[in-house]
Amino acid sequence: MSNKCPICANSLSDEISCPNCQWALAEYKEDPIGFKAEKERRIKWGCNIWKKNQELLQEIESLKSTINTINNLSSHTLKYRNISNRRNRHLKYTKQPSITQSKDVLSLYYNLNSYDSWDNSKPDKISFLGEDIYVNSWNNVLVECCKILYNYDKDIISSFINNPKWKGTKRFYFLNYDDFLNCDDQSGKRRIIKIAENLYVETKFSTEIITELIKSILKEYNIDICEFKIYLRKVPYKKIS
Repeated sequence: MSNKCPICANSLSDEISCPNCQWALAEYKEDPIGFKAEKERRIKWGCNIWKKNQELLQEIESLKSTINTINNLSSHTLKYRNISNRRNRHLKYTKQPSITQSKDVLSLYYNLNSYDSWDNSKPDKISFLGEDIYVNSWNNVLVECCKILYNYDKDIISSFINNPKWKGTKRFYFLNYDDFLNCDDQSGKRRIIKIAENLYVETKFSTEIITELIKSILKEYNIDICEFKIYLRKVPYKKIS
């Protein structure tokens, strides 16, 4: 008897069947001449079956690998979709640009001279001194404008603190930290926002006062009003002819 299986060529000792392909070996321990042709036929058949079996096993392994790849892609796709959904929710609440019912689109920007009145308008973004900042109100426009200008030249805007030139009928527009702490606002008529460590700005004004205040601030900085670009979600009802 050969020391190798005639089907899969697995090494053998005294087994009655191959432990690898399970081919019965007992009948070959004695090999009458009359059964030689039948033996060869069976061996040939067994070899073909074994070969096809191995090919099927390889295909199965290949399919498993493909399935794992698809599962990984699905996992990454789901992860990306979740990130995208979170981003879309974030954009919704930060009011990113979108087309409104107005005939104007958000790709168009305006400056503070574009309208004689900004009432009923809703700002969406400001573009100023190389910065693009999304906003949700005109009060927010004033605050972000002051922050940008503070970083541009803090000495100029700091000089506005308790300056009579920057005072309304009853209160200063710009305050320092001590003034902020001493501010009595039990009536809730003031909205003071921090710009920097020792600089606060009053923001509870009408749209008209805010736009005029920004114009005056830009003038102090010798910055052309046209450099201050405003993108709107909702434009005013009436435009200058």
